[in-house]
Amino acid sequence: SNFGIPSPMSPPALIAGFWDDLRMTPQSYILTHYDHLSHRFIIEYYNTVNMMDDSEETFQIILYDPQFHATPTGDGIIVFQYQTIHDVDNIYGYGTVGIQCPDPRDGLQYSYFHALAPGADSLISGRAILYSTDGYITGPYLRATSFRIDDDHLGGSSGNNNGFINNAETIELFVKLQNFGNEPAANLTATLRSDDIFITTLDTVSSYSTLQPMDTLWNTTPFRFNVHGDIPHDHRIALTLQVEDNIENQWFNPFGFYAYSPQLSVSSVQIDDDALGQSQGNDNGEFNPGETVELSLIIANTGGNPAINVEAILRTNDPLITVVDSLDNIGTIEMEYSISTGYDFAITLSESAQDSDLVSLELYVEDSTGAYFTLPFTMLVMDFAVLYHHKILSDPSPGNTNGYPDPGETVDITLVLHNPNLGTATGISSTISVSDPYFVLESGTMTFPDLPGGTQAEANTSFFVTVDDSCPNPHQNTFYLHITADGGYAITDSFHLTAGQFEFNGDFDGDFPLWPHGGTEDYWDTTSIDFMSFHSSYYCGDVSIMQYYNSSAAMTFSPVFDLDIDETLVFDHKYDFSDNDYGRIFISTGSGTVELARFYSTSNGWIREEIPLSELTPTAGTRFFFGIATNASGTDEGWWLDNVMVIHDYHGNGVSELTEPVPGIYYLDSAYPNPFNATTVIPYGVPEPSHVLVEVYNILGRQVTVLENADKTAGNYRIRWNAAHEGSGIYFIRMKANAFTSIKKIVLIR
Repeated sequence: SNFGIPSPMSPPALIAGFWDDLRMTPQSYILTHYDHLSHRFIIEYYNTVNMMDDSEETFQIILYDPQFHATPTGDGIIVFQYQTIHDVDNIYGYGTVGIQCPDPRDGLQYSYFHALAPGADSLISGRAILYSTDGYITGPYLRATSFRIDDDHLGGSSGNNNGFINNAETIELFVKLQNFGNEPAANLTATLRSDDIFITTLDTVSSYSTLQPMDTLWNTTPFRFNVHGDIPHDHRIALTLQVEDNIENQWFNPFGFYAYSPQLSVSSVQIDDDALGQSQGNDNGEFNPGETVELSLIIANTGGNPAINVEAILRTNDPLITVVDSLDNIGTIEMEYSISTGYDFAITLSESAQDSDLVSLELYVEDSTGAYFTLPFTMLVMDFAVLYHHKILSDPSPGNTNGYPDPGETVDITLVLHNPNLGTATGISSTISVSDPYFVLESGTMTFPDLPGGTQAEANTSFFVTVDDSCPNPHQNTFYLHITADGGYAITDSFHLTAGQFEFNGDFDGDFPLWPHGGTEDYWDTTSIDFMSFHSSYYCGDVSIMQYYNSSAAMTFSPVFDLDIDETLVFDHKYDFSDNDYGRIFISTGSGTVELARFYSTSNGWIREEIPLSELTPTAGTRFFFGIATNASGTDEGWWLDNVMVIHDYHGNGVSELTEPVPGIYYLDSAYPNPFNATTVIPYGVPEPSHVLVEVYNILGRQVTVLENADKTAGNYRIRWNAAHEGSGIYFIRMKANAFTSIKKIVLIR
């Protein structure tokens, strides 16, 4: 309920522009705005609803800063102005309008219960009420209370006759003055002033006849100003009306209007990459390196005015892009509409562009009214990469069907390739080669289905490898894949094959099932940050920081196997443990659990361990446990495992030396992990002796550090970047080797 003013029932320090039973709807707003040009704070109740009959109540409360709008007492001026008001609540006392001091015994009531203050006019739409201590001064007091915009094509105006200010219009402006004083104001001259850079004032002086107290008048002749064509949408035009009378009184009335202009943006980009017209591509609908594509841009106008006869120029400073066709006449873009440019632009993407690169372009557009826009947009580069993922091996009868290649067996191998990038690979094929007297390869050319980005696929055919009867136990070697695809793609990848008499063979590469793991910290997982051979290893620790945590007891479990006589556990590992922390290995047999080994301190790199199991009782259902035990005194890097094997009849002859193949191309691989926290690893390779420079740049293009600057022999390399002293954000790794240059993006997250 609302009450009168002053009243102890009314809130203290009350400003009641219209105190009644109002409610909000989804179309209602209560808005605030500080007008720093006019030094006033505005509170607007927009489209609130009177609960009596759902009629609209839209009004503003305006508080003027007394530092800029002086009064004799230093109190601030308050104005209530009503766009739409309906004082209709005849059940609960109608509306209350007025102000009340912090002391509820003092206040000024304009209206309550439809009763008006002495001399007050009715509360109606379009009216304003001014509260000011200027009333202590005898004389007129003038304020601008209403405005009318004329933008037709009659008289001195030129526009679309919608009653709003749009770009490229000539506006005739009428201002209603009201005399809130107690004496007439005579022989009034008004001057319109503005420093706004987006308008040009034309007719700035008008006059008013005598204005009696509480009366209102419009200016006799309109003010005029031109609105520039390039005025931004929703720009507020700041104006001031200076009014003088014949006895040198002056009143300054600041006000403003919002302009409604076109507001354009590129909402979507479509490409044509066939081999017709200006485009020269593979017609897969992707933006691939080396292509020339035709672009169709969808331009949306979300502003408040049409863009008339739009001309467009496509341009870029991106070194990866060459603009082939840059000009287009788009036409008119109506409000809330979009228009297609058609495939009238053409660009060429550099061969050196990388998958996932974002290239930057901009469309400069200008219409016939002088409105102009620079519309930036980006395009995603999509390239493909076809790489080895894993192999599917079977040794059917007459083999022993244990899933491993034993001496004397012929095994059937199906390769699975994957495409980690965004683009689609087509026309994929591969041949295989190996140089080894113990492996006889029977293979032709394998073909593969198309590989969209982020997918993998099996070969359409398999190949066979026969293991010689005299093959050492165990024996490993590298098979090379020579992969080609449409577009001239060619790369050499590899996988390894281990032959021998195994209970199991854990190489932790892509085709190896992960072991179960658990404990207080669920660490164990495969990673390519470091490994003894080929693609990956099994790591115990937090890979994002390359450390384990205090008080951890993480463990992983090998597959179950049948322990036989004369078997040996062979594995490669590296470890770094803090003082009193350690890694340990147990074996669980039918007779209980036996600890086989503990490892303290550091291994100083990868080493091979050979643990004979001959003293254990042969038992079915045996498995190994690899785990770490740590205290709370410190942390270190953790434990890495690779090539874990249980071998029959092992006599220390060792596993044949494993070497990574020399890459067939220069490459800079994606960092891992990415995003990362503090530490990441960057793999790269060179096919021949080369001077290699690997640098890190921030997003501003400034060099952060140099990771490599040395002569390198042909091979694969991994370098680690510790960014502990760098801030979160996007960085770029750039590699240069001979004529090869490549850039990869990484993200550091704190």
